[in-house]
Amino acid sequence: ELEVAKDRALESDRLKSQFLAHMSHELRTPLHHIIGFTELVREEAADRLDQPQREALDDVMRASSHLLSLINDVLDMARVESGAIELTREEVDVPALLASAMAAARDSAEKSGITLRLEADAIPRTAWVDARRLSQTLSNLLSNAVKFTPSGGNVLLKVERVEPGTIQFQVSDTGIGISEADLDGVFTPFEKVRKGATRYPGAGLGLSLARKNVELHGGRVWVHSAGPGQGATFSFTIPLAVSSAALPGDDKGHGAGPGHVPTGNL
Repeated sequence: ELEVAKDRALESDRLKSQFLAHMSHELRTPLHHIIGFTELVREEAADRLDQPQREALDDVMRASSHLLSLINDVLDMARVESGAIELTREEVDVPALLASAMAAARDSAEKSGITLRLEADAIPRTAWVDARRLSQTLSNLLSNAVKFTPSGGNVLLKVERVEPGTIQFQVSDTGIGISEADLDGVFTPFEKVRKGATRYPGAGLGLSLARKNVELHGGRVWVHSAGPGQGATFSFTIPLAVSSAALPGDDKGHGAGPGHVPTGNL
């Protein structure tokens, strides 16, 4: 009976993931059309639009982009849970990847009056990772930190090599914090455990995807917060290479040598 119940649960979970993946795909197609045609109208008729009309189109773009991001998160989560995702490792320029992640978070940070900083010294120049998955993880953690940090606060991305074969990423904020009782649930899909988090946009999938991406790399992720109002620090580690021979020219699998990313406010 236990085996039958287990099989039914697994089949139910598989069908759920399949349904989510199918629906996410079907929703993305018309949404891409909405975004594309809105951009076309903004570009082709810019000189004929008044201010309220331009603002309305901007609202459509923001809402559509946000919805597309949520759909992509649901689709990725369904793929991960169904085991349909495999890493595509390549030799990635680490400083360039960090600069891109910071640039993506800069606009929302500036609009919210938040200071965004990067500390990354003596890091490896390259790493054998899945660039898209690592970028998605950094983006989710940085956007999450900015979202939960009040105006005038700070968000810091700190990157360092913690041992010969491992690099550690830390995203710290001075935001609303997390209670000790809620720390264990932050990586659960669709959970919003931060106090008052329901008033913030999002489906509650970003941290779950971050954990899945890190674990696919063979790393681990964790969170620390001194409590409500005390900010939070999300940390994760990533092995730099699959094997000692993964990175050509590097007999230790540590990348092609130390790199430097300019630190300070971005």
